[in-house]
Amino acid sequence: DFTITPEGEVLENGQYTGQTIDIRFEDDVRNLVNEGNGLFRTADGTELPSAIGNGNVQYVLRQGYIERSNVDVARAYTDMLTAYRSFEANQKVLQAYDRSMDKAVNEI
Repeated sequence: DFTITPEGEVLENGQYTGQTIDIRFEDDVRNLVNEGNGLFRTADGTELPSAIGNGNVQYVLRQGYIERSNVDVARAYTDMLTAYRSFEANQKVLQAYDRSMDKAVNEI
């Protein structure tokens, strides 16, 4: 059984194990490349600076919490509207096809 303190120290059965979680950060997320499974790397392969001991970076580790989504809301909304418009266009095509088939069947 282990615990991680808000400072990143790893405790096992309440005792410090000598291990600390290494927190690294990037100021501009556009410099990160998604590796999948929640892992990222820098585009140029450089090592990210550590947040531990850096007075300019504020962080708190919370064990058992789920972090907030990294979803770009504006992009997701735009994508949703694009999909909706495509659906509407396809729906109108199908309605026109249905009317032409109805006319062909009823007038022949």
